[in-house]
Amino acid sequence: MKKTFKAWMIGVAFAAGALEVAAQDVSDPKMNKSFGGDALRIGEATYQQGIGTHANSDFLFFLNGKYKRLHAEVGVHNGPRGTVGFTVYADDQPVFESGLMLRDHAAKVLDLDVSGVIDLRLVVDDGGNGQGGDHANWCDVYVTKESTAK
Repeated sequence: MKKTFKAWMIGVAFAAGALEVAAQDVSDPKMNKSFGGDALRIGEATYQQGIGTHANSDFLFFLNGKYKRLHAEVGVHNGPRGTVGFTVYADDQPVFESGLMLRDHAAKVLDLDVSGVIDLRLVVDDGGNGQGGDHANWCDVYVTKESTAK
């Protein structure tokens, strides 16, 4: 019988030291709230867990090949105007690119295979037009792994 275990990137991964590097051009990322300190929102949806950040930002997680899937819902925080792009890199190879996202866009949902991945990077860029108002949210972001139960 297989069991699926879920590890919240902002909980287990941060606490366990799996976050190797966090770089952000403006201030510091916020855990479970937006960059501005209020609830995490993308479009009409509100989220309880995630990372509120500001472009440009880059988070490097050391997965050490232990996880199978990455899930996240990404988008521009429903607050100040902003334009951002989200990119996920698995061992320095891009595996997801959101394209340009605006404040009124719905979240893009990621469900990516990260089997065997050592380093996972979550990157937000400024959309090519500067950083003004570029509040970005990585919501419900977690990795899963399967274990065979006896």
